[in-house]
Amino acid sequence: MKFSIIIATHNAAKGLPKTLDSILSQIYKDYEVVVVDGASTDGTQGLIENYEKKFNGKLRWISEPDKGIYDAMNKGISIAKGEWLYFLGSGDVFYDIKVLSSVSDALKKESLNVIYGNIQWGDSNVIYGGKFSKFKLIRKNICHQAIFFNKKVFERLGKYDTKYKTGADYVFNIIWFNDKGIESKYIKKTIAIYDVGGYSAKNYDSEFWPERKTMIKRYFPAHIIILSWVYTLFCRLFTVFGFLSRGDIGGLKNKIKERHNGKS
Repeated sequence: MKFSIIIATHNAAKGLPKTLDSILSQIYKDYEVVVVDGASTDGTQGLIENYEKKFNGKLRWISEPDKGIYDAMNKGISIAKGEWLYFLGSGDVFYDIKVLSSVSDALKKESLNVIYGNIQWGDSNVIYGGKFSKFKLIRKNICHQAIFFNKKVFERLGKYDTKYKTGADYVFNIIWFNDKGIESKYIKKTIAIYDVGGYSAKNYDSEFWPERKTMIKRYFPAHIIILSWVYTLFCRLFTVFGFLSRGDIGGLKNKIKERHNGKS
């Protein structure tokens, strides 16, 4: 079995069907689905049961209290049987029916530990991602919906740090990206459509953002950090001048507030 698609859910009855349907639509069928539910109370378990027969034994699930999304993802890692692990959120969907086949074809060509592509932001048709460098990773994260991990990566580095509410995948990306023993590759392929109404999109991580600067200093070379600071300063000044030239003081105040809250 090549792929384990792990879905962490909690009261996800509204968004989960389209996620499961998008998996069923894949033309590549060498996968399993692992749903880790956090003791939902909205009928999510019954919905999963109804989908079991559609997957013909390829769907496994558990439902029990957990400590958050990363605790659920870690449970999924532990019980996954596939060689390659991939995480979808409830409400996220594969971009098209050929995603798994495209990734599988790419993996046949070379020995890799991580392969990643792009995601689309909801219904906006905005594509996010591209090839990442250390310079780019300091400034923005690779969405976990864009990444396929060989299971050995978690055996080497450990699992997600559950003290973070929404930033543990960013932390993990920083660690593997800077590990010389991890071979990774970007493919020019949109992997998923990200549900912008999901938990991570709407919740501020009070543990991650205050620690982010310390983490960057720990994992990135000084010259890359300095270049990032200069670039960020230039971008912020450009943004400020843009708001001032339009006379949009209210918009500028909102932007500053977002920066303070770690949302942009």
